[in-house]
Amino acid sequence: MSDRSWSTAERVARESRGRLVAVLAKKIGDIHAAEDALAEAFAKALTVWPEKGVPDHPEAWLLTVAQRGFIDGRRAANIAEANEEHLKQLLEEQGERSVGSSGQGHDADTASPVNSSEDSRIALLFVCAHPSIDEHIRAPLMLQTVLGVNADAMAPLWLSKATTMSQRLVRAKNKISANAIPFVVPAPHERAERLGAVIDAVYAALTIGGEGLQLALEAEYLAALLASAFPDEPEVLGLFALCLFRLAIGNDESVGPIAERDVSVWDNTRITRAEVVLKRAAQRRAPGRFQLEAAIQSAHIIGCLEQRPVHREVVALYRRLIHFAPTLGAHCGLSAALVETGDLNAAKDILEALGERAETYQPYWVVRAKLAEVSDNRTLVLSSLTRARTLTSDPHSLAFIDRWIERAAAG
Repeated sequence: MSDRSWSTAERVARESRGRLVAVLAKKIGDIHAAEDALAEAFAKALTVWPEKGVPDHPEAWLLTVAQRGFIDGRRAANIAEANEEHLKQLLEEQGERSVGSSGQGHDADTASPVNSSEDSRIALLFVCAHPSIDEHIRAPLMLQTVLGVNADAMAPLWLSKATTMSQRLVRAKNKISANAIPFVVPAPHERAERLGAVIDAVYAALTIGGEGLQLALEAEYLAALLASAFPDEPEVLGLFALCLFRLAIGNDESVGPIAERDVSVWDNTRITRAEVVLKRAAQRRAPGRFQLEAAIQSAHIIGCLEQRPVHREVVALYRRLIHFAPTLGAHCGLSAALVETGDLNAAKDILEALGERAETYQPYWVVRAKLAEVSDNRTLVLSSLTRARTLTSDPHSLAFIDRWIERAAAG
């Protein structure tokens, strides 16, 4: 196999899988079938491309071959005549040349680039957020089907085992197929109850660890699509602003607190755009979690750029955030901000109140280490950092913790 064939397939799988699954699932009406068809197309590509060369439009080639493979598979299963007619229509809509039942010709490359992928991805997000789907699996389902995040990466975020997460995802996909949930963006009165789950999924893509910059960029892109589709939804705007802020300063919290980062490398264009979007959201006068998350990022960034303390402002924002979303992250963020203001007793009380539910939450141990450091308790600093180290596999986070441990050990 040529290096170029392998690297192209790997790049497309990383960057375009979600878009391709979305387009296929919307046409086929079955997420499982779309994923299987695309997997077969990738397998065929690794056989065909080394021999005949990588096509000019790999994504279009894969989409065409996946559709053809699905159609041929259904024909082989002796589907009903009515369904056969529907499947023929799929090919007509694509307007591609025949590539033969094996899909091993480069005529597939003459197909047009993937069209309406943005609409398909938004539709698939709302399908995964359907009320019939267990609310606890909606966000992971969106992450896997639309962004290609695997169960192993998602499980820690939902405090679950990877095997359990995989089983629940399979059941959810089967329910979508069994209930014939339409792959469309729902009407406004139905959309409202699903939008929250869609926002949660994009936010999770932004914050999930160990997936690299590409996933964060995909989250920003999806947030931009949602903001364009629903410009009057303040929480959608808040999410988009948050994505812009995170990408502007580097979406890797493992490199340390914002105040310790190099502002000279920040993306000022993204920061300016984020401020505009956040202001537009605030004008709706309907505050919510993601607007407040974005406001916290804004306060930190402005404090760094203007070289002034904003800790008390951040504390106030975190208290409001907890009113809307009393998450582990919000509580740990408030505790960290209180440490910066010098209110160590309040910071300690918050951490202690979290109890056992924070035992496997890595940021909890990082904040605990910070509190111990300010309290001059080196033993607790080292034990907390050692625990934090066991709760991440991200190399950047491990490097940051190791540097901290080295400093603490040296006194």
